[in-house]
Amino acid sequence: MASGWTHRLLLLAAVVTLGTTPVAASIEYLVTAPGFLTPNADIKVTALVTNLSSAGQLTVDLWGTRSGLNQNSTVLASRTYDVGAGGIDAALQFRIPSLSPNDFSNLYLDVTGQFGSDHFYNRSSVQLKYVNNVNVVVQTDKPMYRQGSTVNYRILLLDNNLLPVMNQLANITITNPYGQLLFQQQFINFTDGLLQGAYDLLAITDEGTWTISVSAGT
Repeated sequence: MASGWTHRLLLLAAVVTLGTTPVAASIEYLVTAPGFLTPNADIKVTALVTNLSSAGQLTVDLWGTRSGLNQNSTVLASRTYDVGAGGIDAALQFRIPSLSPNDFSNLYLDVTGQFGSDHFYNRSSVQLKYVNNVNVVVQTDKPMYRQGSTVNYRILLLDNNLLPVMNQLANITITNPYGQLLFQQQFINFTDGLLQGAYDLLAITDEGTWTISVSAGT
């Protein structure tokens, strides 16, 4: 019987262009941001605005449409940046709040520029990405077992610095060589990052590779 674990893959962030079109003969702008947003983290919004008639402001809004019957759109985050008459060419910091991907069916980044009589507005669709910082280690007391014996195992949840992850919920499953689910524990709280358990094999049981799977941080 072999030990194993499951984890979620990190999505690579794409870049969306929030605006490139000249609004008037004088003003030109290019604003870009990541297409995948990490909740509770900062992103960089790259802004290039030139040929302004006067100083003004650049506003970035994150809008979300809630899932379910009441699909209201609301502003989830907003920040306004002052821009001088000479324009701007900089990477601006924008904070993404703590959000759950299941709560919103659609997300949008809006960028609005207002510079005297000149203004522009663009909207682009974005998505949330989930970064799993929980590393799962599954250990068993033996590499092989006889029928009717007891499998003793322990599970460690570690962060990227290899320190225990406290108070993390996880799901544990054990499957036989045919992929049949024979044991399951859901929403187990790892208070100190460590869990020890045991599973008794039947006296007559399937031979082959069994799997202990753990999903955490999802």
